[in-house]
Amino acid sequence: MNKRNIFLSSLLLTSLTAGCQTGQEEFSSENQEELSNENREENLTQFVGYVTGVQAHDEGTILVIPNIERTALMEMARDEVLEFAGMNEAIRFYVEEGETEPPKKGMKVKVVYDVSLGMEDSIPPGILAESVEVIE
Repeated sequence: MNKRNIFLSSLLLTSLTAGCQTGQEEFSSENQEELSNENREENLTQFVGYVTGVQAHDEGTILVIPNIERTALMEMARDEVLEFAGMNEAIRFYVEEGETEPPKKGMKVKVVYDVSLGMEDSIPPGILAESVEVIE
């Protein structure tokens, strides 16, 4: 083989190798994004309960109790609600302000949240809500 053919062969090989590596990087980043989305979806869970109407700490939070009847909740005073919430698996959700009004006391809601974020160590525990849907 002459020097020209060797040069052209090495140039061709370099081009092919670089093209394959670029394709792998693109494939790899696409796969990572898909895996990230799949993991995120696996971490989402739902919580259904009644909104207490009590701002547990500040605006932008809703306190939701799962094991209560709506009529009993509506008759409770604020202190009773907080005591009941502390003993009955209630969760305080941080909600981002949106175009819709926040749910009011006595509304049944389904809250979706990411368990991988971890709950605050408080009574009741708190976590960021992904979405809040009024179901009753």
